[in-house]
Parts: sequence; structure tokens; C-alpha cells
Amino acid sequence: MNPQPKMTVITAAYNLLEAGREEMFRQCLESVHNQTYKNIEHIIILTPSSDGTEQLVDEYADKGWVSCHIQPKRGVWQAMAKGIEVAAGDFINFMNSDDYFYDLEAVEQIVNALVREQADYAYSNARVLSDDGSESCWYDNYDFVPFGQGLCHQTMFVSMEVMREFGGFRIEDGNSPDNYMMLELQIKNKKHAHINKSLVTFRQGGWSSQLNSLKIKEGYQNNFYNQIGKDFGLTFEECGDIWCFNAIQNKDEKYCRKLAEKIKNGEWKRTFLDKLNQKVTDEAVYYHLLFGFIPFIKQKQDRAKGRTRYYLFNFIPIWKTKISNNDTKIEYCLFQFIPILKIKIKNN
Repeated sequence: MNPQPKMTVITAAYNLLEAGREEMFRQCLESVHNQTYKNIEHIIILTPSSDGTEQLVDEYADKGWVSCHIQPKRGVWQAMAKGIEVAAGDFINFMNSDDYFYDLEAVEQIVNALVREQADYAYSNARVLSDDGSESCWYDNYDFVPFGQGLCHQTMFVSMEVMREFGGFRIEDGNSPDNYMMLELQIKNKKHAHINKSLVTFRQGGWSSQLNSLKIKEGYQNNFYNQIGKDFGLTFEECGDIWCFNAIQNKDEKYCRKLAEKIKNGEWKRTFLDKLNQKVTDEAVYYHLLFGFIPFIKQKQDRAKGRTRYYLFNFIPIWKTKISNNDTKIEYCLFQFIPILKIKIKNN
């Protein structure tokens, strides 16, 4: 591998001023231009706009910071696909117009990881910036990608050779192109490298955040079924149950274990079963018998939520205890909803 590979960043732009994203877009461009790693091309795929966005892009093109390619108004994914066609880099990244590199050494760290691991793609965690200004961290979990809990694509740099092997983005009705790519990278056993720190800021409320959960689930369900699910013998509905471990949250243990048996990939099956076993452990049920055989009290414990419920004769709710997340408060509720006692614990 070339120790100084050329890195391509693709950003789609359309009516940014009208959307109130001029300053965000400038921040995005500056975060790329100011990287310590300099062998970067930043390509703007511009859909003809009527609000001054073209002049804004021209401002940075005249400085030599970006190159611009015009794309008819067909959608963000189509613009990203156009970027793949015109890119000259060895690795490619797709950065939304309102997101940006949080670390000025981000690309340098990505390149070092790619070269060190001789990897086909690399990714990092992401800093998530909410509409209210609060921050959180998106911890990417490679093992959860097959279950629809994907990587933050703004952090990913993927080999152009691999992207072209895949035929670019698969833009088809009902699918999610970035999720499709992430699944295919795993299915084809492409080598990855992970930088365990936040290198990118992802803004909630942008285009990616506007996709509702049902739309995201449908995209994943289509992807998983068509790429691998039907080869496993899974039905389309079962692929939906795998999404975000949906079955584990909403179906009984027996169904989940049968579903796990259909997952032919050993690592994926282990991840699913580990998640299931964790829930079974966290949600233990104990039965207290009168005279050793008469069902008297059922105790249902949810350790993840710090909650224990008690039922008389297995079905009449009589009592609930709840421990706060930081273990500083215990609440007792009669009939599981009438609070009668609250204990606050002070740590010395």
C-alpha cells in the first residue's frame, strides 16, 4: 500500500443558504482544508441551487480548496455515487455538508491505521452534536453492523478499489446505500481498522437524521434479506426481527433461539446469542411457592433498568422497587404504581 495514499472527501451541496447551513458548510470545508495530512482532494457534488449556494461553492473552488461537479437534482445518494465516478483518490469518505472533522489530525490518524493494518477501510467513533447543543459519543461497534446498528459513515474511509468492486453505491428502491455497503464489507470479509476516538462531529437534525426509524428499518430489512438473509433461509419478516435485535426486545426466548439457529455466520450468531443471554440474565424471574408447590409470589427482575416487580399468584401486581441509575435512590411502589417510600442514599 502507498504510505501516502490520496484521500478523497465527497460532500453533496444543495440550497444550503436556504436551509440555514452556510456556516456549517464553511466549517465542513475548513475542517478538511486544515487537516495536517495534505494529500486530500475535496469534491463538492453540487445540485443546481437558487439561493446562492453555487456562489458559496465557487468561493472555495477559486481558492483551490475544492473541486466542483454539477449533478442534476436526483438525491443525496445519487450525488454520492457521482462522487465515486469522479474521485481520483485511493480511499474515499462521504462527509455531509453540516458535519466536519473534529480533529485536525483525523485524516492523518486514519491513514496511519490503514497503512499499519493494510486495511480496506477504516472508521472511528464520532462526536454527536444535538439540536439543543448537548454532546454525546457514537461508539462504533463492528459486531453490531449486521444487525443494523451501523458505523457512522462520515468517519469511514473506504478503498476506491473495493468501492468499484462493489459497483459503487447500490441505489435501489427501498434500500439504504450506506448500510448496504457496510454489510457487504462484512460479508466479503474486507479488512478493517478502527480508531477508538472521535474524529468527526455528526450533527443531529441534518439530512441523515431526517430518516425516520421505520424508513431505516425498511432499508436494512431489504438489504439484509437480499444480500444474505434469504441464503440463510430467513424470511423477510425474520430479517426485520434481526434489525437492532428487535426480536430480543419483543419476542420470547424460544423464538429468538430458533432465529439464531438460522444465522449461518458463526460470529453473527454469537453476537446475537450474547445479546439474548444478556437480556435473559438481566430479566430473571423467580417463583416463590407456598408449601413448596402452590404459586404464591412471582418476582420479575430487570437488572438493566434497576427494577423488580412482584405479583401475587403470578399475575396480580402488588409491589415494585426501583433503583436509580447512579444507585443513589430507591423507590417503593404499592401495586407497582402508588409511591409509598423513597430512600435517598448519600455517599460519603
